[in-house]
Amino acid sequence: MSVTTLPSSMRELRRPRRPDHLLDPARRDWVPFEAFFIANGITLWRGTTSSFLVPPDLRPRAPDGFAYYHPDMLEGPPRKFSHLYADLCPGRTIDGRDVMIRIVSIGDEKSQQQIALERLASGNVASVIGNHAIPVLQWLKFENVTFAILPYLSIADPTGYWPWENVDDLFDSLTQMIEAVEFCHSKLVAHRDLFHGNFLSNFAGGATRKIPTLYDIDEEQLSLVKPLRSLFPFRIYLIDFELAMCFEEGSNPDTHVARGRPVEEVDGVTYARPVAPEMDLDAPYNVFKADVWQLGKCFLRLPVAFDPMSSELATLIARMTAVVPADRPSAREALNAIREIRARLSLEQLRARPTYRPIEEDEW
Repeated sequence: MSVTTLPSSMRELRRPRRPDHLLDPARRDWVPFEAFFIANGITLWRGTTSSFLVPPDLRPRAPDGFAYYHPDMLEGPPRKFSHLYADLCPGRTIDGRDVMIRIVSIGDEKSQQQIALERLASGNVASVIGNHAIPVLQWLKFENVTFAILPYLSIADPTGYWPWENVDDLFDSLTQMIEAVEFCHSKLVAHRDLFHGNFLSNFAGGATRKIPTLYDIDEEQLSLVKPLRSLFPFRIYLIDFELAMCFEEGSNPDTHVARGRPVEEVDGVTYARPVAPEMDLDAPYNVFKADVWQLGKCFLRLPVAFDPMSSELATLIARMTAVVPADRPSAREALNAIREIRARLSLEQLRARPTYRPIEEDEW
């Protein structure tokens, strides 16, 4: 088995496959690795007639602390994974745990993604309180391809998909997201791709009649929202460090810069996430301040109106998304601020229902 049957670079793995993904399925790139993973106790998920992958057997997923189910979902449809890019592939371990396998480096030189995961998500640091980086369960290497074995988390965005039961519940989600970014920055890792889809959770159950989503219920139903996140150790994880930039401890802050968008146009494909204003200027900019802007934009795209709940929270988010980078707080300052704002709210305010708003077409 030779690695030459795989693309020779991360760019090739991430090449656009639509609309011909059925003729060029991402799963095909993993065929040469099937025997290697079986030898390491992992069976890759199998392909279907579409771009979806399904588990390799009918066993229920073994408990692993990374997937909590709502009782209504225990007999739901089988899990599936939309496989559009070949740098990822889910697998199932011998003992029935589901994992996500990610190719993080091809070649002898470590990628910034690998360095970020080694610094944030490996060993004891992966379990540090306040660290929300998706943990690396195992590192594997075949020839010159390095794999990170990660937990299989939720496939739906946890930050704005299910209604919050009260304002305190919402604050918990926002605080976890800021904690995630602050911890990265404390280790001198800039994520550079902070959008809602890169925050996943350990709630594996989907929409049910008892826990409908924000997008298919009306105002009357929202008033009857039942507890969800408070019923289990709900945790948000930050994923996808492929665009990360890592700096050495003690490095000059003046060197913590980049120029342009995280990904320039390649083969007609452009970076489609919200970009801080300075990313489109022909000048170096501080990558940590750009992270804060993207995180603030994540908050603004949630289906909630912040000002009626807390004018201080609305002001903080406005500062995070300020046009001028110097006007933005650092991630640590934002974390301290949201904790202080939450502490100043009365019990009545924390127990109140969040103020929801409709999502505009361009916000999806």
